[in-house]
Amino acid sequence: MNIITLLKADHKEVSELFKKLLKSRTTPSKESVFSKIYEALTIHAEFEEKVFYPAVRKSAKTKDLVMESYVEHDLIKTLLSDIKDIPSKDEIWKAKVTVLEEIIKHHVQEEEQDLFIKSKRILDKEQLKVMGEEYLNFKKDQGNSKN
Repeated sequence: MNIITLLKADHKEVSELFKKLLKSRTTPSKESVFSKIYEALTIHAEFEEKVFYPAVRKSAKTKDLVMESYVEHDLIKTLLSDIKDIPSKDEIWKAKVTVLEEIIKHHVQEEEQDLFIKSKRILDKEQLKVMGEEYLNFKKDQGNSKN
């Protein structure tokens, strides 16, 4: 499977997790769903920053988009860390989750409607497939490192 298909699948999964999070009523439920969001976004961002972005940043067509994506990742990481350290009962928790979701939606929209399309012109099908395999292995390794 190619990397773009996999990254889009992650986007959809995180979107569904946000819906589930905002419907959660109990503290354990909120914390459990947020933990899944945290893990998914952390793994996703790390791979993009180490492998995907450097591969597509070399082109003038995508350089500015990639740089903006790095900055958005920094904001996302800051919010993730803040949210992780705040009890879900705290009134600021929901506000930070809402802002995080908005930033994620913006980031996803730019990637899917611009960066990914341009990336398909920069990387050939084999490169996209190999990167997809690398990502699957990366995710597997990250899951195993927790055990």
